[in-house]
Amino acid sequence: LQSEVAQTHDTAASTGLEAALQAEMGELRAENRKLQSEVADLRSGLAQDQNLQRRVDELQAENAQLLAGLQSEVAQTHDTAASTGLEAALQAEMGELRAENRKLQ
Repeated sequence: LQSEVAQTHDTAASTGLEAALQAEMGELRAENRKLQSEVADLRSGLAQDQNLQRRVDELQAENAQLLAGLQSEVAQTHDTAASTGLEAALQAEMGELRAENRKLQ
């Protein structure tokens, strides 16, 4: 009888331990799923950040091209304005010279 009681206690202890281990394994699996979900979210966020960074880089390059074009146009406008001003001054001086020529004739 004592032997049977001892075996029963061993079986009960073993069964209790097994149940506790099964419960803990269930908790660990749930935690693992939760962590895998968080990792997936982080990876998704990282991919979005990388896409946004690529777009920012594209926009910065486009902005640099537009700025260079604008600077070129401004320089041409200044050249044209200077040229037009010089032309107007020459036209005025030619007018004065013609007037003086008429006087001299």
